Amino acid sequence: MFSLVAFVVIGFLDLKTLALTGVYLGSFHSFYTILIFSDIIIVLIALRYTLNYYKIFRYSTFVIATIFKRIPLSIKPYYDVIIGITASVYVLLL
Repeated sequence: MFSLVAFVVIGFLDLKTLALTGVYLGSFHSFYTILIFSDIIIVLIALRYTLNYYKIFRYSTFVIATIFKRIPLSIKPYYDVIIGITASVYVLLL
């Protein structure tokens, strides 16, 4: 729920900035940072309330997958495609 609210707020602020200045600010960096922290919080809560290590390992792999999807946003073209496809395949293999 928090991620959805954050996504809507970030999108609204981007549209507002676009309407006022005519410049689009890509906020995928901010949104993926929020997703990474949300995933880490889920893992920490799971560590507190469950002893099922399969679930904890699964949640941890989602954190790694989110980080792998965040990396291509900050590197040069062609490398970002390779890492993005690798991250997508990694998530599908989970």
